[in-house]
Amino acid sequence: IIAKACKTVIVSVDEVVSHSHFTREPRETSIPAYLVSMVVEVPGGAHPCESQGNYAVDEEHIRDYVRIGRKVVKQKDRSEFESYLQNFVYGPADNFEYIDRIGGFKRMFELRKKAVIG
Repeated sequence: IIAKACKTVIVSVDEVVSHSHFTREPRETSIPAYLVSMVVEVPGGAHPCESQGNYAVDEEHIRDYVRIGRKVVKQKDRSEFESYLQNFVYGPADNFEYIDRIGGFKRMFELRKKAVIG
């Protein structure tokens, strides 16, 4: 486990839940509490990756990111990549603005349906 090799472990979660949740569902804990320095609640924070049971991988977003990355490698053109970084990494003032930029509540709802329904 990588967390064991770290001096500080900050865990980002979509939702903070009660301790009793983990005593009922211990298999849902992948990092033991004694290794965790801090927990930060960031709804949608795993995007474009999945948050199991909350929302699915945003395949469209990842495909676009890969396409942009390939363009950088093949054409040595970083302009679209720099635009991506500004739009999704450096530009948003907070996670709520990031979510707005990826399509807002509607997009997250679509990804949630994929995670729950399949």
